[in-house]
Amino acid sequence: MLVKRLPVTELMDLWIGHQGEGNSRAVEIMIAPWVKEWPDAQVIVLYERPGESVLYAGNAALDGSVVKWVIDPFATEKPGAGRMILQAKQGDAVVKSAVAVTRVTPNLQGTATEPPTPPTGFVEQVLDAAERAEASAKRAEAEAEKIAGYKAIAYVEDGILVLTMNVMDGDGYTLYEGEYTVRPSAEGAEVLETAQHILVDDVTVQQIPYSVTGNAADGLTATIG
Repeated sequence: MLVKRLPVTELMDLWIGHQGEGNSRAVEIMIAPWVKEWPDAQVIVLYERPGESVLYAGNAALDGSVVKWVIDPFATEKPGAGRMILQAKQGDAVVKSAVAVTRVTPNLQGTATEPPTPPTGFVEQVLDAAERAEASAKRAEAEAEKIAGYKAIAYVEDGILVLTMNVMDGDGYTLYEGEYTVRPSAEGAEVLETAQHILVDDVTVQQIPYSVTGNAADGLTATIG
């Protein structure tokens, strides 16, 4: 069996074999920092085949601080680029993860193999985690949209909740990009075009210059402007 060993910090791009190969190659991933911080964590390998969005459980085992993933024929059935996800779980929580791009070289003949049998409870865990992630995203969107003038979009990517907030551009509202400071003038009115716009700061009207001085008639002269 051909074995490729590398530290988890270099887990970025993996060639896992030719199309249809199986059980003749293995990848050993050194995860000593993970084991040191979470010695009781369960470590699993999931993979996604090229052109698919389904995660399969890899044939992997932890020996000390090294995870050995034996590449089965189902993982190499389709040529192209896929993904491998290495996860350390503490109970139901994923405490550490790493993702790599997997590559399978095409051959001249196709193959057909059965998917590997997932570990007991694996499917239920994946579905439950997906439902919890989707519920969290919906709650995040609802809370963020309580802020007037903003539209929120929340989604889950690689196990991470991503929340984006954008200024609304619907219903005739856009972001105001004009001046926020105005100085009164005797020459005419100055209008800030803020109607149907969303402001991000206060509008400041500067003070009108004003002074009082004595004059030759023993009176006072006020100067404005």
